[in-house]
Amino acid sequence: MSIDVHSRFREVREVARGDQEHVEIPIPFAIRAAALAASRWCVLAHNHPSGDPAPSDADVRLWHQAAKQFACAGLRLLDHLVIARGAFYSCAWQSHWTIR
Repeated sequence: MSIDVHSRFREVREVARGDQEHVEIPIPFAIRAAALAASRWCVLAHNHPSGDPAPSDADVRLWHQAAKQFACAGLRLLDHLVIARGAFYSCAWQSHWTIR
């Protein structure tokens, strides 16, 4: 998701598609999508079909690696959301949220 200087969503792009067990998010593709949208701020998001929004160790590693790579490209990664049925987890806030 790309966000403009007025904190409005500019664009949502799919940069990877996985299967029931795994998705590999190519960070350079996400950076390119943000650059094409002329965005300076971004949010990564993916779903957990299991229904549990708790991030895996790989999700947390991705958050830290992506934040560094986005910064090197002059972009800011605001958050990485893990979305599940009726809930999501924010890596930036390190919190689980329920959607009603």
